[in-house]
Amino acid sequence: MNQIELEQSVRNIFNDLVDIDVEGLLVDTADWGINIRVTLNKKFCEIDLIQNWDGYELIFYDDQQRSSLQIDDISDLPRFIADYF
Repeated sequence: MNQIELEQSVRNIFNDLVDIDVEGLLVDTADWGINIRVTLNKKFCEIDLIQNWDGYELIFYDDQQRSSLQIDDISDLPRFIADYF
């Protein structure tokens, strides 16, 4: 999947979220992965998806705390966002 397709896939995931209010979505792709800045349920959130051998390391930046999870594929993202919010 090229960067444009990857960016669109991430945008679609956020647009399809149910029970989570999504505002101000910004998705930037780079050679290392994806940076997402978005307001979810009135709370600003920054997420990095860093590509690695096993898929992506999912990092939520929240109040100077760093939580990291491993996901296999971008399609796994909604489940972790729903659990986080």
